[in-house]
Amino acid sequence: MKQIIKNLMKQTRHTELDSASHSVILSGAKNLITPHPNPLPQGAREKCVAFTLAEFFSPCRKVKLSFGFTLAEVLITLGIIGVVAALTITPLVQKYKERVTVSKLKYVYTVFKNAERLSVSEYGDVSGWNFYYSSSDKFNQSFWETYFLPYIKYSPCEYSQRYIYSVSKKGVFRTFQYPAYCLSDGIVFWGVSIASNGFLMGKKIVFDINGSKGPNIYGKDVFELYISKPIKKGTENYADGSYYITPKCPAGLSFCAWGTYHAADGWYWESDDEVISDCYDSAGNVNSCGYIIQQNSWKIPDNYPIKF
Repeated sequence: MKQIIKNLMKQTRHTELDSASHSVILSGAKNLITPHPNPLPQGAREKCVAFTLAEFFSPCRKVKLSFGFTLAEVLITLGIIGVVAALTITPLVQKYKERVTVSKLKYVYTVFKNAERLSVSEYGDVSGWNFYYSSSDKFNQSFWETYFLPYIKYSPCEYSQRYIYSVSKKGVFRTFQYPAYCLSDGIVFWGVSIASNGFLMGKKIVFDINGSKGPNIYGKDVFELYISKPIKKGTENYADGSYYITPKCPAGLSFCAWGTYHAADGWYWESDDEVISDCYDSAGNVNSCGYIIQQNSWKIPDNYPIKF
């Protein structure tokens, strides 16, 4: 019998057990098994997991090991992890959205700037382009079909939102009034004529960098490019087409900051505060959000009025 029990015990794996408890339990087995000839030092533990019938004779069977954390410790740890995650993840998500926005903004600008360059090579400088539109050409399609669409890979598409608002809801762009076109990556754009007080002031390209997905808000995923002829002051006749409304809207295609008309010198000047305000409030006229980002070396500045 002694030999049988010894053979069974050889099949046992050991988990943490001090040598004193080892000896006591073995003696309780009626001295059939002697303690390990080389017990571990006092306070040390052995590892044991019984997988066979020998567990009935194993020292592990009668030793209750207690490990782990209390509920309070777990809750405190989870709370700390949650606070750290909230402080870390939110800025990372913000920065990621900003990088995606700027990347698509630069892409659209490059596409239309390249189209402008090719059109200039064929039709001459923007100052000689025909900005006129007639009542029979409601959407001024002849302008876009002549100077831009032939040099862009696009397709007609649908846009589910009938209105695009500024963040403040003070401005609105009515998408249903103009044909929509799609670039790659789901980018949608519209070609629009700008008029004020009965005068044609220029053209603009309104575009949504992620289509109808949302949020469909100016300054977040909707921006504008402006197209104008060379300089004309506010007191001059605009009937020959587009004119240059402010020094912050250079001739040709650009992001633009519109400004307020100053009768004293006949210019539309735009202060820094007005630039920020137009980004936050403007839609339907020239929105300045793209201008702010471009002028900040294609980075969204800290004082950008819209959060992503």
